[in-house]
Amino acid sequence: MSCDPLALLWKEELSASEAYQEAMSHTGSDQCQRSLSTIKSEHEAAANVLRSFTSESPDQQELGGWDVLSKAVHGVEKLYGRTATIRSLQDGEALAMRDYERVLDDEEVPSKCKFIIRSRLIPQAMDHIAILGDLLRQRRESIELV
Repeated sequence: MSCDPLALLWKEELSASEAYQEAMSHTGSDQCQRSLSTIKSEHEAAANVLRSFTSESPDQQELGGWDVLSKAVHGVEKLYGRTATIRSLQDGEALAMRDYERVLDDEEVPSKCKFIIRSRLIPQAMDHIAILGDLLRQRRESIELV
């Protein structure tokens, strides 16, 4: 990670929100839209929390996994369809969890921030993975019915 891991996490949360916004513009069902919108809002809230723990601007940081993913979502949708887009979002959530777990080992990260990561942000990423998995299963089932 870069010199300020919290600034990088902040940027990744902002990028995650952008990725979900892009994905929402390509998904069909109302349920999928609602789920993605909820997750997007949770990433925006996480970005606000992380922002309070850093003085660096996220644009001073290197590209993170979500940043790359947010730029790729549109292309993935066009080439491989909605299922691939949802899988990409799910992969992004898994990467975010790993990044959060790495930050927990950083002695310079404030204990209050570690508590928030442990008690809220990691469980939230786990919930996002499960929600996206449900969307994939529903998509598979609707395709099988046709």
